[in-house]
Amino acid sequence: MRSASVVLISLIGGLMIGVAIAYACHDPWPPIGIDGVEDGVILSGTVEIKAALGEDVKFESVEFFANDESIGKDDEAPYSIKWDTTTVENGEYKLTTVGTTSEGEEVKSEIVTVTVENPKDS
Repeated sequence: MRSASVVLISLIGGLMIGVAIAYACHDPWPPIGIDGVEDGVILSGTVEIKAALGEDVKFESVEFFANDESIGKDDEAPYSIKWDTTTVENGEYKLTTVGTTSEGEEVKSEIVTVTVENPKDS
């Protein structure tokens, strides 16, 4: 958890007045990420991609994306999909996950960039 505090002190009419302001937020942010593949990796065939969740994070579902196109959705933890990379062109893909909370809020992960390199059919 990250936190910060600020104390403001002012001298008014000979009286010292102080106000404390504090905030805290949960690490990591965003509270969802991608597990099973790393940034810069080369993929081929069918690959399992998992959602990495922050502590005490609960989602109703997690959808997985490659270049902003859905490649699968899982409604049960632990969230994962199997991505058959032979169904897409060879090249670079930006993978993300989007977790949906019970309130309908969507939380998007950071991007993991991968390269798909499947053998070309002769």
